[in-house]
Amino acid sequence: NEKRCRNHCKCARDETLQGQERGRGNGGSSSSASRARPPVRAAQRPVLLPIQETRQATSVKVFPTASGEQWLDACIGEIEKCREVSIFMYMYDHPMLHHALLRLVKPRDSLKLTILVDSSRLRDGVPFFQRARLSALQSHGAEILESRGVERRGIMHLKVLLLDKGKICYTGSSNATKAAEANYEVMMRMTGPCVSQIKRICQECRDEAKPASLS
Repeated sequence: NEKRCRNHCKCARDETLQGQERGRGNGGSSSSASRARPPVRAAQRPVLLPIQETRQATSVKVFPTASGEQWLDACIGEIEKCREVSIFMYMYDHPMLHHALLRLVKPRDSLKLTILVDSSRLRDGVPFFQRARLSALQSHGAEILESRGVERRGIMHLKVLLLDKGKICYTGSSNATKAAEANYEVMMRMTGPCVSQIKRICQECRDEAKPASLS
């Protein structure tokens, strides 16, 4: 029995030593393989290129939420001096803006007005007075259009007013609704080269638009 025990212990030691030899061999080959791998490239930062380079001046005036209807007051004051206004608005419902536009379009050909709204909001009847107010403007010659997102897959989420053939732009986060006055919003009045880039986006949206169904 003692002899069998000694033989058993010797075999166990031999197997342990062989396992350690194999482990060192595998470790060496793994280390060599890792050194042979090509180095991982560091992630490159995205390069931001300007859409348009120009030396012309750009003017921006910011109207915060705390200003209430201040941006609309300023905008309406300029609309009254314009011959052409294009409004791209996810939702159109503000009574002050609407009454000003209705007063200006009633004399035929006094103001060329185009309003483009989101199709889904118009179909759902949101906001409540939108359809009736757009119908009133349409009856006096305004062009009322509806659109959705790119290739009609999303929504028309612009909030842009282009005045005087796009020389002046009001844009930001606020819809032309009374309810937006209770939100955190920012609107900006812009002139200069940046407006031409905004006009290009609006034109793409208009190219996919169709006459609004207001009946």
